[in-house]
Amino acid sequence: MESRIKTLANKLDFTGIKVVSFDIFDTALIRKVLKPTDIFQVVADEIGIEGFKNARIAAEKNARKLQPGREDIAYSDIYSLISKEIDPQKELDVEERYLTVNKECYELYKSVPSECKVIFTSDMYLPHEFVSKILHKYGYYYHELYISGSVGKSS
Repeated sequence: MESRIKTLANKLDFTGIKVVSFDIFDTALIRKVLKPTDIFQVVADEIGIEGFKNARIAAEKNARKLQPGREDIAYSDIYSLISKEIDPQKELDVEERYLTVNKECYELYKSVPSECKVIFTSDMYLPHEFVSKILHKYGYYYHELYISGSVGKSS
């Protein structure tokens, strides 16, 4: 039985379409947790620091306050406010383990003709290189990738 998305993908008409854009988080990729901040609790459990989740949430909030001229912050802005004893790579490792492909979105992605320019975007603080690596891991390739935290803009 064909999925609804595959049926939709087969019906799409790309005539005259030059650019197709996909959102990344909760669209092309999904996390195997209920809420994105649940990742911070996994990190806390793995590093053995009770209260890390709340500290991590507070660091992000404070980083945003400290960057009033920027529309979005970078991952390094957040971790500059967290103890130097906590390796920022740990959160990235947990993110990678908990991210997976959204199979329905991937079906749509595969239906895009090769002559279309494919762009992926996200309003996210995670590093550009990290997001690119995860997209490639799940078979998403693109012409351009825009991550708001990398450019300091959210729109």
